[in-house]
Amino acid sequence: MAATAEQARLTTAEEFAAKARKHEAAAERIRAERGYSAMRHKWPAMALGAENAERDRAEAARRAEAEARARETAAKP
Repeated sequence: MAATAEQARLTTAEEFAAKARKHEAAAERIRAERGYSAMRHKWPAMALGAENAERDRAEAARRAEAEARARETAAKP
């Protein structure tokens, strides 16, 4: 039973890592597809919304992954 619970926690941490990689790849894809935009040069904070949102999601997933791994190590005797 304990091995199954430990495996589930590992799976949770790995799931968060996979989500973070997915969001980082999406942010990179958005950045690469973006061409010249006058708005980006005049108002960069407004023009980078989609990319920043993906980066924020990736950061949140990395934070959740770290918490899951911390719980995993705290649960070990």
